[in-house]
Amino acid sequence: MARPRSEFLSSLGKLFSIFKRVADAVLELGGNDAYIAMIDTEEQLAQDIARLIVGRLQHVRTETRHGW
Repeated sequence: MARPRSEFLSSLGKLFSIFKRVADAVLELGGNDAYIAMIDTEEQLAQDIARLIVGRLQHVRTETRHGW
């Protein structure tokens, strides 16, 4: 019988994957660990990242809905 999947562990894996992609992108742009740590210490930076994600998603949905 297959072992049941843990939703918690699956979510953690997804979270790690997303964070790793952001961290890799920061490093590719010339940043370092201090840049990545600022996500946790600077409230405005976290808000800016959230606005970028939400704005992009709304833009994509608008294009899809109206067929642009």
